[in-house]
Amino acid sequence: MSKTIEFKDNRLQDKAYLEGSGFAELGHQGWAFMLSRHRELVSEFLKHSQWDSLDGNDWIKILSKQPELAKYCNWEKLKFPEWKLLFAFSVKFADKCPWSSLEIVQVDELLRLHPELASYAGIENPHAIYVLNNEPDEYDAVNRSMSEVPPVPIFAVMAYVLQRFFDYSVYDAKKKTAEIYSNHRTLIAVHPDDFAKYRCGLLHKCLRNGGLPLTCTFEPVREDGFKLELRG
Repeated sequence: MSKTIEFKDNRLQDKAYLEGSGFAELGHQGWAFMLSRHRELVSEFLKHSQWDSLDGNDWIKILSKQPELAKYCNWEKLKFPEWKLLFAFSVKFADKCPWSSLEIVQVDELLRLHPELASYAGIENPHAIYVLNNEPDEYDAVNRSMSEVPPVPIFAVMAYVLQRFFDYSVYDAKKKTAEIYSNHRTLIAVHPDDFAKYRCGLLHKCLRNGGLPLTCTFEPVREDGFKLELRG
């Protein structure tokens, strides 16, 4: 029995190796890898497999490199984790995402990462809620373990607030708390205007009662300039 070549096989990086019988030995992960690098192999792929053999993770590999192959994608194969990962590469296919079937907390999580997609989620007049830190301190949120909170005990309150009132996971709450600690202005949620106003008021009360040296505000989401604004 021939050994199935999967995505992790380093020999896949050499297209020449796969000529001849090598193509027949590829599993779905291997094909995802090869198609992500060589879209001209579509016809060869169809000789040995079919599009339905590819799973959601396979399509992330392919679409992140070869968006032209989206016409072959079965979008039902992509679940929330795959959409979150795909949007990290590109939001080009936001219209294919099954927004209405996602849980509210999942939509909230996607919009925290990509506020400019609020219209796809059916949110009218979307507003972004920000936490403002007037005296941010340096904190390496990337390299420091997210099992830790910033080196000021009172900021543990912020992580709790994000979990309790904004439905953050424990990991995401600690990561966002680190961002707040090191940045003047940090986005934490996107909601319709009235709900954003209500939640911003609730957050202001929590910050004040918790004694945190932070304030909050909410502003309309500018779809055309949001990414540029965040990079500035």
